[in-house]
Amino acid sequence: MITNRNVLSNRGGLGDSESRLSYWVSGSTGSLERFAAWDRRSPSRFRDELCEVAETFPFVEDLTHHERERHITLFIHGYNTTW
Repeated sequence: MITNRNVLSNRGGLGDSESRLSYWVSGSTGSLERFAAWDRRSPSRFRDELCEVAETFPFVEDLTHHERERHITLFIHGYNTTW
């Protein structure tokens, strides 16, 4: 997830004010619907981890079961909505 919303103290969620971009990845514990389940990353670490995962994906033409493809999902937090 990449967001331009301010982060509320104590990992309580995202606020209503604009802020510098922050980068997040889903953590290994907790529900993705809870902000506390996301881990903050530096921009360079976010990019490196994204590239590392993407490099493990097989080429589409090599797949025999397309429904088993792995995907990267980028969550773009909308404006005028709460977490």
